[in-house]
Amino acid sequence: MRVLALLLVAFAALVYADVTGKFAGTWTSGASGNGGDLQMAISPGASGEWTARSSFTYQGQEVKTEPLSVKIEGDRVEVVFGYDIGDAKLHSTMRGVLSGEKITGRYVSQDAGGQAVDEGTWAVTRK
Repeated sequence: MRVLALLLVAFAALVYADVTGKFAGTWTSGASGNGGDLQMAISPGASGEWTARSSFTYQGQEVKTEPLSVKIEGDRVEVVFGYDIGDAKLHSTMRGVLSGEKITGRYVSQDAGGQAVDEGTWAVTRK
C-alpha cells in the first residue's frame, strides 16, 4: 500500500507542474500596445480542483476579477476570469506555459456576447 501511495505522488508530480503560488508581471494588448500590471495566485482547492485569484491594472486603475475556471495540465495553465470595466462585462481567457518560475502566454478578452474585444500577451514570475 505504501508503494502505491508513493507511485501516485510521483505520477502527480509528473502530470502537474508546480504552478501553485503568487505571481506578478505584466500584460500587453496586441491591438493597442497598451498594458499594465498583472497579479495572480494559483492554488489547489479542497476538492482537488484548482483555484485562482487575479487582478490587473487598466489605464492606471486596479481591476479585480472573478475566477470562472482554472485548468492545469502538466506545465500548461488556462485561467478564465470575469470583470467589469465601466458598464462593460468582460471575460478573459489566459493560456500560458510554466517554465521555471515564469508563466508566459496569450490572452483573449471577450464581451458578454462572446465577441472578441482584445488579445495580447502576458507574463508573470513567481514572487
